[in-house]
Amino acid sequence: MNHRHNPTALRASTARRDRGICSSCGLDCGALEVFREAAFQWLLDTAPVFDRGARPAWAHAQLALLLHAAEMPMGPLWIADHRVPFEMGGADQLSNIQTLCWLCNKKKTRGDVWMICKAQRIQAKGPRKHFGFGR
Repeated sequence: MNHRHNPTALRASTARRDRGICSSCGLDCGALEVFREAAFQWLLDTAPVFDRGARPAWAHAQLALLLHAAEMPMGPLWIADHRVPFEMGGADQLSNIQTLCWLCNKKKTRGDVWMICKAQRIQAKGPRKHFGFGR
């Protein structure tokens, strides 16, 4: 049985090794965090543009940026993810940890949850019974 190690230390080691680059899509999450902060500051600085008498192009750009920025989680945009999920026997070691951006992590987690649920269903059914056919 695997035992959980210090997640803070694993996350720090992963950050040093991968420098915040998503191992799936190659996104520089650190640069995106800087952009997100700059985008929020720009929105705060130019808030009057949303007035009715404002320039429509600026208002449209502001609204689009606000919607995209609102989809991003607050806090770090990268996750120290287990390549093989802990629940499926994956080790809590640096060799099993990868950096994923928040979007790639959402996609991978969906697949991991499906596989874990499938494994649990198979385990709950027990061993398959064979009725002849070569046995």
